[in-house]
Amino acid sequence: MASGRKRTKGDVASCFLSQLAERGDVELDAALVAGIRQHFDRLPSRYALDVNVDGLDVLSHKRLLDEARADPTTVSFAVRPVEIIAPPVSSPHEVRGRGGTRLAVPADVAPAQLTRSNSKKLGLSRPAFGSSPNLQALALEVSEAHEAEPQASGTGRPAEDSSIFYEITIASVDQPKLLSRLSEALGDLGLNIREAHAFNTNDGFSLDVFVVDQWQPQVTRERT
Repeated sequence: MASGRKRTKGDVASCFLSQLAERGDVELDAALVAGIRQHFDRLPSRYALDVNVDGLDVLSHKRLLDEARADPTTVSFAVRPVEIIAPPVSSPHEVRGRGGTRLAVPADVAPAQLTRSNSKKLGLSRPAFGSSPNLQALALEVSEAHEAEPQASGTGRPAEDSSIFYEITIASVDQPKLLSRLSEALGDLGLNIREAHAFNTNDGFSLDVFVVDQWQPQVTRERT
């Protein structure tokens, strides 16, 4: 690739295919290679430039969109816990947390210490798209709160279990005000949307990715 040239969707697709080849746990036949390139072609350039190509997120997005295409009357979705890491700290400074709260970060705090402890124990994946500074600041704020209150009041479980971040990915036929409707539906489930990414394909489908907290699986099951 020429130095200084902006990456294209084709460049990113090639990079992702190279990553898959290096992994060795995905069989890259001609049909899958063509499907992956078509997946990138159908989505806007900002998807290719922002998506994490180091994992298998692209394959998950492709699968969900393929399921939606197979039956346009349904909605395909996937949910997973994710790891949010606060930015590296080299000197004392303040970052802004939720509600404008100032968070003082000492100079001797290593980046690894800013990773949420439950994420480290479970080996969670990073989100499919780069997290904003606001979300990283929130992760630091919650981590500090957990250190001050190791047990959730009255539940008998670590406080962090009730505030872990989750990524919800939804694929469906594109519709007017779809992002607003999905956001409202997640809010009705008691979820706090911390970050959202929305992409429309050139064949009339939508891929929406949300990072949320306040997830309570038992409540969600009761409402489905």
